Amino acid sequence: MLDTKTRWSSLYVKLEQFYKIRNAVRKALIDLKLQPSIVFTVAEFEHIDSIVQALEVVKVTLQVLCRRGFKSAYRRRCIAAYVMQIESIEYFSW
Repeated sequence: MLDTKTRWSSLYVKLEQFYKIRNAVRKALIDLKLQPSIVFTVAEFEHIDSIVQALEVVKVTLQVLCRRGFKSAYRRRCIAAYVMQIESIEYFSW
């Protein structure tokens, strides 16, 4: 099995940046007179924030799992911690 670079991290970075500038995006849509044809609701921005939080957990978990010398005995604990973190994100609560 070969290691390959994953591209999910670029989605994470783009969504994170978009969420950070959400107020500027809203103002730009108004200034460009693109509202109401393009509207982002508060719920949609909250959804984006939930996705960013989940991807942050994935990022950190993968960084830990991919460390050199990371003992396989700890992988289950790491994955269990990952699942707990994902479940704690409001949008992803089952």
